Amino acid sequence: MMEIWDKLESSMKNEEYFKDTELTLDKLASLVGINKYRISETLNHYVNKPFYTYINEYRVNSFKDRIERAVERDLEVNMLTTAYASGFNSKSTFNKYFKEITGLTPSNFYKQIQ
Repeated sequence: MMEIWDKLESSMKNEEYFKDTELTLDKLASLVGINKYRISETLNHYVNKPFYTYINEYRVNSFKDRIERAVERDLEVNMLTTAYASGFNSKSTFNKYFKEITGLTPSNFYKQIQ
């Protein structure tokens, strides 16, 4: 399982598959060349995360990084556009997972870093 985990992590960081708004377990399995059942088993038992939690954690972190860079450069921020660029395909899904993962709403996060 460690080998599968290492390959998944490497692929997510280097290829940024999480930015694909249509990413599914089947599609990820095809992209990384690992059976989807092995990926699911690794995520569920090795890191205790279902597939969509794993993917959405990457998306939330991508969003946070983009917002932090924009604030550092004193650039205007469009939260929804940034969420879509990070792989989310709906405002409600973005808000739900952002709050679930960070404990903050996106606007509260933005206020905190300003």
